[in-house]
Amino acid sequence: MPRKTYTDRFDALLAKDYLSAGDRRFAESLYSYYKSKRSLTAGRRTHFIRMEERYVVRPTPTGSPAEILALKTLQARVQSTAGPQSWASGFVESILQQLASGRTLSARQKTQLEKIKDQFNDEKMAARQEWLKNWDADKAERWDIALKYYAATGTYFRRQVERHAADPTVVPTWNDYQRIVENKYSAKILKGWYDAPKFPPGTLVALSSGSTRGQRESCPFDLATVISTNVSIPTSPARGNKLYKLLPLGKAKPFLCEERQIKKAPKTKK
Repeated sequence: MPRKTYTDRFDALLAKDYLSAGDRRFAESLYSYYKSKRSLTAGRRTHFIRMEERYVVRPTPTGSPAEILALKTLQARVQSTAGPQSWASGFVESILQQLASGRTLSARQKTQLEKIKDQFNDEKMAARQEWLKNWDADKAERWDIALKYYAATGTYFRRQVERHAADPTVVPTWNDYQRIVENKYSAKILKGWYDAPKFPPGTLVALSSGSTRGQRESCPFDLATVISTNVSIPTSPARGNKLYKLLPLGKAKPFLCEERQIKKAPKTKK
């Protein structure tokens, strides 16, 4: 009979579907160490043997079949609403694994689980369905503009930004829409985008005192013609943030400018 190696023992342990999430991660870290060193330290070997002994027999799951079924229903709701990669989905999955391994929940875990149950109860799920039904092109455009602004800043709402970049058709939750589209910064970005341009295409404008050194170098005579407006989403939540493309007088290379950085060109004296 061939000798049973640590590789065989690790493979057998990790093949058991009733390992808790924490124990599985720990076993995987021990296995990774073993594969790189081809041995285990005395302390690691002791922990591995204890884990083997703990999972010799499939433990009796903690919780009744009805409780397990309710958790699986909750998990399906979370995944369909917040996504399978969401924190809430991962938390419910870890709870299911913990109960399957025969371990009880801590008071803190129970409190957090109740919060998730409340967040995805029948009433709130019905409200989400109503939100999905009322989703339209206008909301989608505002959501897209706000997330592109935050993608450019690179600081806030990174999870939502990444999810939107991966699939722009995903409808956000009502909470995410409220937090991201209707905050005071996004409101200014959207105002800059949707307000009528103060200087329509074809208007002769002059650089104002708020223009940058680079803009003044691009426009040596301080006069330019508006080529187009809303050339991209505003980058600053400030009044007059609508972006223009200008063609400087006597030059062939256009440049970008915010509305607050230009003014109507003075009339020439006769």
